[in-house]
Amino acid sequence: MAMNDRDEFAKAALPAVLNDALRVLEREGFPDENWRVGIAQEAYKMADAMLAARAQNPEASHE
Repeated sequence: MAMNDRDEFAKAALPAVLNDALRVLEREGFPDENWRVGIAQEAYKMADAMLAARAQNPEASHE
C-alpha cells in the first residue's frame, strides 16, 4: 500500500504525539486498550493541520 502525503505527515508526527500522550497516560492511567487508536487519530489530525497549512501557503512547501 502506497503512502500519500497525509500518511507521511502522520508518520512524521506520530513520535511526538505518542511521547506527549505517554507522559500523560503514565501519570493519569491508561483508559483501555483503545488508547492506541486515539494516538493514531491525533497523528492524523496533526497531518491534516499540516496539509491545511501547506494549502494556505503553497510557496512555503517548496522552500
